[in-house]
Amino acid sequence: MEILYYIMENPPKEASVELADNRISLYSAQYGNCFVTGEKLEIGEMEVHHKLPKELGGTDEYRNLVWVTYNVHKLIHVTEQATIERYLTVVNPNKEMFEKLNKLRTQAGNCVIDIESIA
Repeated sequence: MEILYYIMENPPKEASVELADNRISLYSAQYGNCFVTGEKLEIGEMEVHHKLPKELGGTDEYRNLVWVTYNVHKLIHVTEQATIERYLTVVNPNKEMFEKLNKLRTQAGNCVIDIESIA
């Protein structure tokens, strides 16, 4: 409940009402877990990700949003190989997580991370 209150009381600056409302519903629907890793989300280490970024035509609709950890969100968007490798060390995704991560990267307009080249 603490995190739900935090989300309600701290909408993103300049956020639409739709985004503010959907953040609350989405947190509940994801049972307070990261969409990619499944780990419990914590205040200060959680972010809402737009599957299709707003700059690519995405919206604040519920179906376009997922809660992820800060490190996963960085991993979705980074493009430099050294930075990707650094965040992979922190997140340490398994095969299922890689599939979700790569799907979100593709939707965001980034290349997939080749799991074979990392292993």
